[in-house]
Amino acid sequence: MTAVPREFRRAINEHNRHCLLGAAGALFFAWLAWLFFYAVAGGAVLLFLTIQRGEAAVFPAWLNPAVGIIGLVLLLWGGVDAWRRRFRPPPDQPILGWHLLPDFLLLPARLTFSIGDHLSARIRLSRSERLAAWQLLTSIADAGRYPAHGMGLDVQEPSQQEKLVRALQLLRWIDLHASEEGWFYRILSDREEEFARLDQRQDERADE
Repeated sequence: MTAVPREFRRAINEHNRHCLLGAAGALFFAWLAWLFFYAVAGGAVLLFLTIQRGEAAVFPAWLNPAVGIIGLVLLLWGGVDAWRRRFRPPPDQPILGWHLLPDFLLLPARLTFSIGDHLSARIRLSRSERLAAWQLLTSIADAGRYPAHGMGLDVQEPSQQEKLVRALQLLRWIDLHASEEGWFYRILSDREEEFARLDQRQDERADE
């Protein structure tokens, strides 16, 4: 049985480490963004009360619940905004303008959601699934243009097809293209030589 190249396994492990580091970074910056949001909101309220009441101004008991409710509204707004924009390309807008205000307000929510995005981008393949992913990549390379509808010949389970394709796409090995004959997969042009070297090394190891 064909073995999985060490470089391929290493790439999966490295990708997963980057996902964990990205999630940790997103957690840290989300914490800073929410802290900044609380400081701005609380500071504005205290400044208003100080101007209104002078030295008699005290920290209002309703401030923390109010900030919490606003935070939940921002999370809900951010979730709806992410759902609406999930298939849209980046907007073509000026660098500066009022359109940046929603982006600024939604920054804490987007950083919070990005924690889950980084974690969900991890590649979780068993040993047999890693072998299947490498074999599928080899089939795509051999075909040049690998028809999407013909994947059942190499991977029978539809759920596993989606899992393996997603892994190869996250590793930036393959991409989906359209043609008059239908959709097809192919190796990214800037990685064809890299795959050829890996495949050749694997053949040499198998002959040893």
